[in-house]
This record gives sequence, structure tokens and C-alpha cells, in this order.
Amino acid sequence: LVSDDRGKWGMDLNAHGGENMYIFDICVDRLDQRKGVGSALLKFRTDRCDAHQCYAWVHSSMARYPAFRKAGFREIGRLDVDLNDYADSVEWVNFEGRERGVLGNIHFRHIKYEPKHRV
Repeated sequence: LVSDDRGKWGMDLNAHGGENMYIFDICVDRLDQRKGVGSALLKFRTDRCDAHQCYAWVHSSMARYPAFRKAGFREIGRLDVDLNDYADSVEWVNFEGRERGVLGNIHFRHIKYEPKHRV
């Protein structure tokens, strides 16, 4: 489901032709978080987009979206999945205050970086 959705957005975003960049993932070790490492990695990518006048897009989890937003990415779409639709039977106990047998939802954002125009 997620792969199909990412593929659909990729086809839509690539339909215009030209250069673009897909960022599959950016991960920073927990011990190195909050030290600017993730921001530096994203800046390296967005600087390349600016230099080549191409856009970048990411299929991001909700938790990572703030870091991408801080780097200049904006949401262009979203995939919301009710996990209960994909579980035949749920046999786990109360988790984080949820009712027994309720998995909840997961959300993915499609986000895009537009290059800064050169003067």
C-alpha cells in the first residue's frame, strides 16, 4: 500500500520531466540527534537542488516532518492508513492507552522542496 502510494506520487511528480531528487530517508543516531546533523544532511541536499534548479521530494513519516519543514519542504499530499483494515485478528493487550484490539492509524506525508531561484 505504502509502496504503491509512493510510486503513484513519484510518477505524478516526475511527469513534467527535468531533474528531481527523491530522498529515500535520512536517519541520525539517537545519540547524535539535536546536534544539527540532520539539518546539515538536509541542507546538503537542498543546496544541490538550488544549484541544479531541481526539486526534491520525500515520503515522510509524521515524526520526521518537522525536520523537513524546517529545511523548506512543504506538504503536497498525505496517505492515512487505518491499520485495523489490515489486521485479521489483533491479540495484544492495551498499548499506550488504546482499547484492546485497536491498532490505530498511521500517516505519511508527501513533501516537496522547491529550489530557490537564482538571481
